[in-house]
Amino acid sequence: LHSRPVRRPIHFNRVSPTEDGTPAMADSPPLTPMMQQFRDAKAQHPGMVVLFRNGDFYELFEDDAELGSKVLGITLTKRDGTIPMAGVPVHKLEHYLAILLRAGHRVAVCEQMEEPDPKKKIIHREVNR
Repeated sequence: LHSRPVRRPIHFNRVSPTEDGTPAMADSPPLTPMMQQFRDAKAQHPGMVVLFRNGDFYELFEDDAELGSKVLGITLTKRDGTIPMAGVPVHKLEHYLAILLRAGHRVAVCEQMEEPDPKKKIIHREVNR
């Protein structure tokens, strides 16, 4: 007769939510300014997939990246080794946007509103569609 190992309960560190209401992660590194912009865009457009312009690509992050990978048939990778990420080339935006919309998803397109400046740490972005 084999005995089963005793399962011990797992206790998670309880942390209070962040200012935008999302749960804070106890061991998460601080967000980069760009990822904070992405989170702000997500908070301002709840329920929408955010296509976030980053140079020559529109990036999808976190849950949007996982959804985009499945719906669009694109590669899912990770940013900084931890954050799910996928992207499509800028010149193919209309193609991929149409696929997301036909699949019934609501989409917000977040554009770079200025040219990159090496003196600035972050490019101003806004959802304009």
